[in-house]
Amino acid sequence: MFALRVYLCVLWCAGAALALDFYDYGPAYDSQLPPQNDISSSEIPLAVPIKFFGVTYDSIFVNSNGLLSFLTEIPMFFSIQFPLNYPIIAPLYANVDCSGHGHIYYRETQDPALLQRFNDRVYRFYPNLRAPFTAKSLFIASWLEVGYFPSGTDKVNTFQVVVGSDGSESFVELLYRPGGVQWVQGRGSSDRLPDARAQAGFVAEDGRLYTLRGSGTDQIQNLDRWSNTDEPGAWLFRVGDTGPMTNVEPPQTGHGESENLIEDSSCQTGAMSCHSRAECIDMDEGYCCVCQAGYYGNGRTCLKDQIPLRLNGKVSMSLNGVPEQEVDVQAYIVTADGRSYTALSRVPPAVGTDTQLISSTADVIGWLFAKSINNAPNGYMLTGGVLNHTAVLTFSDGQHRTTVEQRFLGLDVFDQLRMEGRISGTVPQVPHGSKLTLPDSQVQFHKISEGVVRSQTSYVVFVENSVEQYPVTVEQTLTFIEHCSSSPAESNLRLKSARTFISYEETENILRFASTNKVSSMTEHDDPCVVGQVSCVNNSHCIPDGATFKCICNNGFQTLYTDEVTRDYGCVDINECQSGSHSCDYNALCINEVGSFSCQCRQGYTGNGYTCQAVEQDCSSISCSPGAECIDSAESGPRCYCIPGFIGDGTTCTPNAEDDCLVCSSNAWCNRTSSGAVQCTCLEGYYGNGRDCTLAEDIVIRTCLLGVCWCPSGYMENGQICVREDSRPTQVPETTTTLPSQDNQEAVSCNTINKCHPQAQCIYVSVRGSYECQCNAGFEGDGFDCSEIELSCQDADICHLYAECEVEEGSERAICICYDGYQGDGITCYRTDMCTEDVECGDNAACLWSDDTQRKECECDPGYVMDYKICIKQGCEECHKDAECVTNPATGLPQCVCRSGLVGDGVEECVEQPLGCNVLANCAPDADCVYVSPEAGYRCQCRTGYEGNGFDCRRVTNCLNDRSLCDPNAHCEVTAESSYQCVCRSGFVGNGQTCREIRKTEGGFLLVNKGMATVRVPQEPSRTDPGRPIQLQYDQIAIGLAVDCVEGLVYWSDIAGQVIKSSTLNGKDISNFVEENISSPEGLAVDWIGRKLYWTDSGKDVISAADLDTGEIETIVSSGLVNPRGIAVHPTRRKVYWSDWNRAEPKLESADLDGGARNLLVYRDVQLPNSLAIDWTSNELCWTDAG
Repeated sequence: MFALRVYLCVLWCAGAALALDFYDYGPAYDSQLPPQNDISSSEIPLAVPIKFFGVTYDSIFVNSNGLLSFLTEIPMFFSIQFPLNYPIIAPLYANVDCSGHGHIYYRETQDPALLQRFNDRVYRFYPNLRAPFTAKSLFIASWLEVGYFPSGTDKVNTFQVVVGSDGSESFVELLYRPGGVQWVQGRGSSDRLPDARAQAGFVAEDGRLYTLRGSGTDQIQNLDRWSNTDEPGAWLFRVGDTGPMTNVEPPQTGHGESENLIEDSSCQTGAMSCHSRAECIDMDEGYCCVCQAGYYGNGRTCLKDQIPLRLNGKVSMSLNGVPEQEVDVQAYIVTADGRSYTALSRVPPAVGTDTQLISSTADVIGWLFAKSINNAPNGYMLTGGVLNHTAVLTFSDGQHRTTVEQRFLGLDVFDQLRMEGRISGTVPQVPHGSKLTLPDSQVQFHKISEGVVRSQTSYVVFVENSVEQYPVTVEQTLTFIEHCSSSPAESNLRLKSARTFISYEETENILRFASTNKVSSMTEHDDPCVVGQVSCVNNSHCIPDGATFKCICNNGFQTLYTDEVTRDYGCVDINECQSGSHSCDYNALCINEVGSFSCQCRQGYTGNGYTCQAVEQDCSSISCSPGAECIDSAESGPRCYCIPGFIGDGTTCTPNAEDDCLVCSSNAWCNRTSSGAVQCTCLEGYYGNGRDCTLAEDIVIRTCLLGVCWCPSGYMENGQICVREDSRPTQVPETTTTLPSQDNQEAVSCNTINKCHPQAQCIYVSVRGSYECQCNAGFEGDGFDCSEIELSCQDADICHLYAECEVEEGSERAICICYDGYQGDGITCYRTDMCTEDVECGDNAACLWSDDTQRKECECDPGYVMDYKICIKQGCEECHKDAECVTNPATGLPQCVCRSGLVGDGVEECVEQPLGCNVLANCAPDADCVYVSPEAGYRCQCRTGYEGNGFDCRRVTNCLNDRSLCDPNAHCEVTAESSYQCVCRSGFVGNGQTCREIRKTEGGFLLVNKGMATVRVPQEPSRTDPGRPIQLQYDQIAIGLAVDCVEGLVYWSDIAGQVIKSSTLNGKDISNFVEENISSPEGLAVDWIGRKLYWTDSGKDVISAADLDTGEIETIVSSGLVNPRGIAVHPTRRKVYWSDWNRAEPKLESADLDGGARNLLVYRDVQLPNSLAIDWTSNELCWTDAG
């Protein structure tokens, strides 16, 4: 029997429905949300708290898209499948837009009549509550005739949610007016995916989920006609004190009519089970749902003809002893011609080539969506995409066997098929790099019982350009719920597969299958089992095997031969519990049954037996001492531990009188010595005993704004503090030393007169081009006075980026040692050599050891000389015919010089020197005749305030003589080049010609990209403010992230959509910022001064920038990149930094913001550099390394 159980309370007939009485609503009673798209209420304090999934909430938010939320507002519509990441009550979550039609009302009320009505409903449907319930307050939210996005008005939805609470228990009533669900899907803003279908249910703070029948499907439109009470469209749930492991509770069974169930037997009660594009047809035995013309499916779900379909899922793979690994499965089906394309990503490389033999993984997809011949049903028409599939591959060598188990879960909210599965066993080893082929094939599927289809086929897999081949036999079993009995013609089907393609892409670890499939019905003349079935024994059935047949045991049974000569056999029960072939959880008991098995979780665990979870306490159920905190670890579970400064067993903790850390100054750090004692030490720039630390004299703290820090007048930077310019720094030594024995003696370098401390050495600091005294490793000071470092680098990370912590030989002291090629005290390290490899020296040069300077330096190749760090060709081999080779007295090098009376560079040009303006007197009236050089002679030059070539001079229009060129909020300034420019006044930003007031934006939060969402996380998350997504789009993969604090905007890169998007910091006004000339945008960085957005593109292998005001795009770096990833910008230094994830030669580089002055920063001790960030406090570049 194929009947479906439904509630008796579904009372509707001939299109008529009972009226539903809403709780009073409207402007006379309620507050109202503004009639616009994506809007939320402010936080609404509750007079009576609401308990929801065991958690008490004192406030609530009303959100326009059909949900109530706790902890945070959720104004935007996130087009994803439940659950959301926040506690919500969703009567009908969809992309609502009230700008065209509709109203949203809400209030909290203690009206006695309404309270009595609500309490009567609870009393009636929950007669067996553990404690009496009487609601003290109701929160009512009503959506009245609301339209869909964008501004839809032709279809509207009307529904209401009522939450009743007594402070310790809560119930929710959901009400849907007859005809109140007219639309289930907005049109959406994505051009790649539709909006998610409407969803209804409850989501707990810990992720527990309960959804109403039809949620996320086409059938959710029946919520106004279905019910779990005695009134169509009325639903009631207990949602309050649910306990940590249980879900919401529908009306209790055994009371009244709410749980009186009958079986659907006709379309009168069963039609609502049909899809909106299906017709209900009464049959002799029950009824059937049949998709309308232009659609296909099993009637419970219908898809539009000839529309391509996608499949997504994950499969656990364990082949040939390679540890189990999760593999992504994606498929694209061209339903018009039955062509399917399947890809398995992240295949283990060790078995990549071998996995080409498991093409049966994709066979079931071909069966589901095969092109129908003569109206034969394909798999989707029989199953609706909900089925279990098992395939057993047995290879002819008898040594290899693989099992493929797949579970298809039906369509998601986007009409994409979902699946999960497991592949395990062994396959023959295929020669590395081999490509396999399959001939066209036929598979005959035979229905052996209601909802069970099996097949067996044999084929040979060939290796291209080889005699190697792999014969294999595949047995397949498909089980599903058969809602409508198949006719005999639909019971046995033949699947033909052609143009089969198999490929393993080694570089990407992707396995691909493709085939074109057609399905047709088998006649009695085609089916050998019409006659062969009588030959099969009990517990077995017949399946076609080409032109003949084969008897195989039913599921749960195995073949037992009774006569080795005649091969007579029987089918006996498999004890799955003994054979280990069951799928019970490790923490469950397996119970064998005839032809099957069942699973039951062990004591102390809960679940369905196939998945069992330990019933454990959590920290919320444990009370710790005031001096302790609860820590829930995987090893010991939740336990109380004393916090620092207290001692005890966790249950009882008392202050530790010996722990001086409790009295350390806030300007000190606390360290435990080798003897175990606690020591307080004042931070840099402070003095005292550690318990009391005072800011040192002549020292102030730096002022910082937008990551840029500076010292006041008369002070200079010294690390993170400022010291008077006339006081000697405590860390950074002067570039020269002054002899203390002589007043006013000229500064002398330490390499001339060494006045360094005995525990210091005089080293050359290349970044400043001078010699300095530096304390030895293990000592600290200014080089003139060095003392042993008390803080061990094993206790704190004090070593420089180019140093490592090592234990000093002959002692147990850990000190910082600079890497090879660097020197210093380990806390600060400078490069010893000017270069390390030839590539750093550029063309025509090499990195060589210099006996004079005792370090490596760049030296030009023979025939070249160094000119401003670039090697240029030496000599006069290429002089102009009118030039001669002479020695340049300044450099002592040969040089090409034009002969007397000629001017030019001596190489490319030598021409007669023209008569000057001193002779011709041909300058413009606003120009002067000036002597330029011996080569150029006298030339005409326009006077100040004019521009031109000297013969024609035009008055320069600038902001000095035309103030209208500047914005009213800008002033005219003279530049270093003696020109004039408009500069925005303080508090404004722009190019001077256009100035905008700097937006005041809130702070104190972190933005994080998580795949399809950008999450806003407070600096100090709490249960009431854990963070929330500011944007979420199902079809995107958000990677890079950058914030423009000036305009209050956030930018993110979407590599799936090949676009860079932007929005306000709260997720409003989402738009595409860059969508052209872009391939795979990754890292992003904002130059808030130059008003540009920079990004790396790993698809085009370039670094680009776009003007934040005009959107104009330019390529900054276009060569020498393999896989650029992270990027950072230093606006005040006018530098851009990036990482190159080049597995062969990973590196970090920098350049000017226009791409010039490119420099290799880091290329050693780096593997897979990714994200970059600048520490504005220390002025250091930081990066992550995935290697």
